[in-house]
Amino acid sequence: MAVRNRKMSGKKPVAVSGPRKGRQTTERLARLETIVRELRSVAEAAGLRVRQEKLLREAGYTIRSGLCRVAENQMLILDSELAPEIRVDMLLGALAGRDLSGIEMPEEILSLLRPESPSAASR
Repeated sequence: MAVRNRKMSGKKPVAVSGPRKGRQTTERLARLETIVRELRSVAEAAGLRVRQEKLLREAGYTIRSGLCRVAENQMLILDSELAPEIRVDMLLGALAGRDLSGIEMPEEILSLLRPESPSAASR
């Protein structure tokens, strides 16, 4: 196990467990980004416009990700700097309660959108 060098900040050294850990993290992030792309496609097919971009933060105001209405259309704005897990949660929240019956999607996405039944959760 390798140990990173201490920086001038005085922080304790961080243990690093070799290339395997980094590969798993990279694969997990790639999988989450794929889920984000697929959920965006489902959202757009359901009539929800999705914009993902870097949201600027300046003194005096804060822009946050979330649902908004522009004229008669709903839009989901996602900060591209948010963790993929948070973007997935925001997309799932925006899609909750919408009629998605006519939209084709992979089984993995369908299982994320499907509400858990109380009997299935207790097993």
